[in-house]
Amino acid sequence: MKTTKFYTLLAFLLMVGVLQAQNHDWPIDLWTDVVTEQPEGYVVDAFGDVHIYSAEGLAWLSVLSNGLHGQDVDEFEERTVYLEESIDLAGHVWTPIAAATFDETTGDMYIHYFKGAFDGKQHLIDNLLLYKDFPLEHMGLFGIVKNGVIRNVIVENCRLEFNIMEGWTPVCGVLAYHLEENSMAENCYAHCLEFKAIHGGLFYGVDMNSSVTNCMVRYDFKYEGYYGCGISDFNYGKIINCASVIDTLQWPYLWDPSGVASENSGQIENCYSYWGELVEFPFYAPYAPRNGVAYFNDYGVAKNCYYNRMPQVWQFDDSPGHGGTFQDVSQFDMENDDWQLMNPIIIGGTTTNDLVEVLNLWIDSQPNSDDYLHWCADTTGFNHGLPIFADYDLTSIEEQCENVNAIAYPNPGKDVLNIRTGLQDAWVEVYDVNGRLIHRQDITENVTGIDAGGWAEGVYVWKVMADGKEAESGKWIKE
Repeated sequence: MKTTKFYTLLAFLLMVGVLQAQNHDWPIDLWTDVVTEQPEGYVVDAFGDVHIYSAEGLAWLSVLSNGLHGQDVDEFEERTVYLEESIDLAGHVWTPIAAATFDETTGDMYIHYFKGAFDGKQHLIDNLLLYKDFPLEHMGLFGIVKNGVIRNVIVENCRLEFNIMEGWTPVCGVLAYHLEENSMAENCYAHCLEFKAIHGGLFYGVDMNSSVTNCMVRYDFKYEGYYGCGISDFNYGKIINCASVIDTLQWPYLWDPSGVASENSGQIENCYSYWGELVEFPFYAPYAPRNGVAYFNDYGVAKNCYYNRMPQVWQFDDSPGHGGTFQDVSQFDMENDDWQLMNPIIIGGTTTNDLVEVLNLWIDSQPNSDDYLHWCADTTGFNHGLPIFADYDLTSIEEQCENVNAIAYPNPGKDVLNIRTGLQDAWVEVYDVNGRLIHRQDITENVTGIDAGGWAEGVYVWKVMADGKEAESGKWIKE
């Protein structure tokens, strides 16, 4: 991150003016100031694990992790915290679980860690508010997660905004500020109504040996200060099978924003990023180009990643990023009501330019494919028709898409025809070029393998049947 002192000072002063100018009729009292003793919604079982049933219960978790109100600091090591009910955090400002708290009297900073596992069980955490006009770092639902796990967390309608105060740089992550050491975040979704901070994304940092898998974030409005990003400002670990969607991006400064990570010294794979409307982008845009995947990728690897094309602004340099290794990376654009890649990708012998299909083909090609959530095209208007997770209720809206569109692979193929579909109580039929039924097989798993070793070379038609009628179909070529 090299730049001149002049530009650094100029950008800093400009951002101070913008961020400090915001005025909202938001609450100023903290949840951790309101909840001063253990509430009924915080239950500890015989094994020491915690079960949370209310917003007050979650606030008490923050109290204990930060050692507030005379409580000893609890890092929850080797214990699991379960969110048992959907909760609403409206009415108070959130203090991160395991935050870095600042003593304004002494000027001391106290660093805390969450070392347990937090399982949201797909319950909704609504109206998360992180809003500070005084120095406080490590902001997010969590502060620092160290050798810990965050899974199955859904955050809706969150608002994040930070003001600069005398040399402090407001940075944050929606789910967590930092995943340290061997930490993991998986199967999570966050929807921000607005996100205004100089640094940050879904996370601020992902440390070496840490990972983010099957996670998606959507910002209605995102303000980019320095090197903004969608998933994590810096990544030294793994970001796999994730997505970032920014509906409206305010980008007034010369810094280079990125789709997935600003600095990547780790691995980014099978991810996509999308930017919608741009407001207040700089007049010198050609000298500060958009980076679809990662800006600084000098020591990292980005494979099978995709970002939308923005020709109306980025006529000079709309690239995936700079340095390092970019492999099978492509822009995508809307064509015939589908998101199509500008450059077709070959995965497992199948060539495709369909965004949903290429994401799912990558999953099916992995030996540990069961670890990843498949994608389908959103048909509800929630996400611009972009891919969303098909088999996980990320938005707490039932049946976003009932099934993953069926795919036959590898295509062309030789001895095995694989049919992947989310349909149940269904079967697959295969017909030769003369329309004769040559194979019928029940579908019992997401991927159905068919022995095609004895078939002649040529073109075959496959059909997925459900409820006595054709549900999906396609052609497969036997080499």
